[in-house]
Parts: sequence; C-alpha cells; structure tokens
Amino acid sequence: MGKKDELSARLLLQSNFIDDHFILAGNVVVANERLKFIQNGNVPESSLDFLVGATYRFAPKWSAGVEARFHNDYLELNLRNQVQRATFIGPNMHYAAKDWWVTGAWRYQLADGNCMGGGEAECSNARVWDSHSVNEFIVKVGFPLN
Repeated sequence: MGKKDELSARLLLQSNFIDDHFILAGNVVVANERLKFIQNGNVPESSLDFLVGATYRFAPKWSAGVEARFHNDYLELNLRNQVQRATFIGPNMHYAAKDWWVTGAWRYQLADGNCMGGGEAECSNARVWDSHSVNEFIVKVGFPLN
C-alpha cells in the first residue's frame, strides 16, 4: 500500500454579477507529490488543474450552473514530463442556508483525453483512467467559521 506527501497551491478567483445572482469562478491548482511505495521507493509526480464554473441563483438559497475541469498530470516534480491530459464538464446544484451550504456536481469525462510517454497504459478510448472515471460525482458541505 502506498502513501504520499503533497504540497499544493491554489489560486481562487470569483466575480459576482446581477446583484450576486450570476457568479463566475475559476481555480488554478498546482501540486507536487511523492508517492511512497514499499517496493518501488518514492515516485515524484505533479499536476495542474484549471477549474471554471458559472452559476445562477434562480430562487432564494438555490443556484444551478455548469463547471469544467481541465486536468494535467506530470511524471516529475514542477510540471515536467507531461503524461496525461483530460477534460471534465457537467452541471452543479447549490443550496445555501444561513449557517451551512451544500453543493452537488456531476462531471463527465469528454473523449478528448490524451496519454503520452510513461502514462500511455492508463488511457483507452480517448479517456484517462489513472484515478479517474467517465463520471465524477462531487458533494461538498461547508459552514462559515465566523
């Protein structure tokens, strides 16, 4: 069984329009990690994700929208030697009460995935399979800390 050490950085951007009814958001996530295996020692990897989304508040406390994830994996640290690229897109639904919120999303992996170099065994049918599937289901729950 493997474990990993990871160091990641995130840039979060958001802009609200139409009295906060329409929201555009973007995230950039960069990560360096070392996978630890008993037999193989440490394996360095890195990743770069671009996430974008748009939501519209259609009723009090309720929003719906669409989001996309552009995912890139690298075989070395610091985004060197790219081995995978995949695109996910799908709808989301958000409910926000005064003291908590919940978001559910479904992302579908488009058939535009690409594996190169050492990652070729993890691709088929123009999709990336290393820690991915055709469908990603996400549920996030949060609450303010103030």
